[in-house]
Amino acid sequence: MSNRSSLVRILRGEGVALAPWARYVLGIFLAGAAAAARMAMLPLNGGFTFLTFYPAIVISALLFGTRPALLTLALSAGIAEYVFMPPFW
Repeated sequence: MSNRSSLVRILRGEGVALAPWARYVLGIFLAGAAAAARMAMLPLNGGFTFLTFYPAIVISALLFGTRPALLTLALSAGIAEYVFMPPFW
């Protein structure tokens, strides 16, 4: 029953009870994890770079709120454009 109630809290937008700074740190971590996953998949598939970052942005929005999600979005777009789009680096 507690798993269902926590899912309902997330879907209602209540998020996770964390310190405000921790939400931003976890958003940065999600962007970094998406970049690491993209680096691991680079030899397999070179296209659709931005699709790798969408789950990180959605998870950040659902769990941490709007502002950390906007930070995750900005970091993900910057990483994807700078690291994975030609000319590389």
